[in-house]
Order: sequence, then C-alpha cells, then structure tokens
Amino acid sequence: MTDAVLVFTFSPVQSFIVEARRAADLYVGSRILSELAKAAAQAIGAGNLVYPASLNGSVPNVIVARVPVPVADVKQIAEDAEQALRCEWRRICQTAHDQFAAWKFTDSVFDAIWKRQVDHLWEVFWVAAEEETSGYRDAYKRARAALDAVKRSRLFAACDEPGIKDTLSGRREALHQHGQTHFAQVKGFWAQVGKRTTAAKLRPDGRERLDAIGATK
Repeated sequence: MTDAVLVFTFSPVQSFIVEARRAADLYVGSRILSELAKAAAQAIGAGNLVYPASLNGSVPNVIVARVPVPVADVKQIAEDAEQALRCEWRRICQTAHDQFAAWKFTDSVFDAIWKRQVDHLWEVFWVAAEEETSGYRDAYKRARAALDAVKRSRLFAACDEPGIKDTLSGRREALHQHGQTHFAQVKGFWAQVGKRTTAAKLRPDGRERLDAIGATK
C-alpha cells in the first residue's frame, strides 16, 4: 500500500503570541501553541511523523506525516488530530475558567462570552497528497501548494463580538458579568479581578480588561 503525505496546521499563531501583557505571556502563549501541536501530532501517531521528528521539546504548528492512502483513513486521521487539538485547548482554558469561578467572578453572561471566544479561536487546515509513483518529495510539494490555496480561500463562521473590547486584541469582548454593559462597569469588574490575581498581576483600577484568550494566557 502506498502512502499519502499529510500536512496539518492551525492558526492564528502570530496574533496569539503577540497579544501579551508582558514577557511571561509571550512564553505561555508559545507553550500553549506547542501543547496544541503536540496533541494533534500524538493523534496522528508518532510513527507516522516526518516533521517534527520528535515530540520532545517544542512542537511547531505545522505537522507533516506519511499516512495510509485510503481517503477515508486520511480524513479520519486529520479529524482525530483536530479533535485532539481542540480538546487540549478546552482543557487548558478550563483551568483558567475554574480560577475565575473559584473567585466567584463567573455567571451566565461571563460563561457565554468565554465559550464563544474559546470555541471560535482556532482554524484548522489539512491537505493530503498521494505519493503514487512520484514519491514523497513531489507529494509534499503538491500538499503544501494545496494547503496554501486552502488557507487563502478559507471560509469561516462570523463571530459577533459586541460590547467593551479587551485591552490586548482590541477586537474581542472583555469578560464581564450580567448587567455590566457600560465601560465604567466593565472596568470596575476588572478592578476587582485585579485585586485577586497573584502571579500574573493586572494593572490596577481596571486598566487591563481581558477576554477569554488573554485570561487563559
């Protein structure tokens, strides 16, 4: 049985890293990306991997593997990798959410914003090219070209982000509770959160207002 070259990746990467309050956030952002990539790579199977050759250390967000040719099998492998990535992301986010819940800062509105932002962050792309008689090198070139085309023409669901925006991206809604619709109210919410944080101190008086992504990092 011949093989197919599978190229798997996800985004956004650059904005995820650079939306940071300080150096610690840059480090954590990079670590999270590596853990997501590692989860996907493990689902694909270490024995199938071409790049990275090892899952020790940092894992890049582009994974290349040689997998069995039947389309159904390749599709299932890629879908399993995507599911593993999203499950790991939800697990990481849940640890941050649990802290907000322990501080009693969560309610139905907070949770709705959190779920929307966590669920709509990552876009996953994958392409497989059969090696046939041309071998790995040609199949890899065809897969990368197809992946580039898919990423340029991607379609994704719109996600409305109303209300007061977070101070990192300036695009997503800052987390808040029910009834906190005005700037002063959201700022007051984050002023209270800032009084409870320890290792990753927020600027006082609500001058930093985070969304679910920034809060997780």
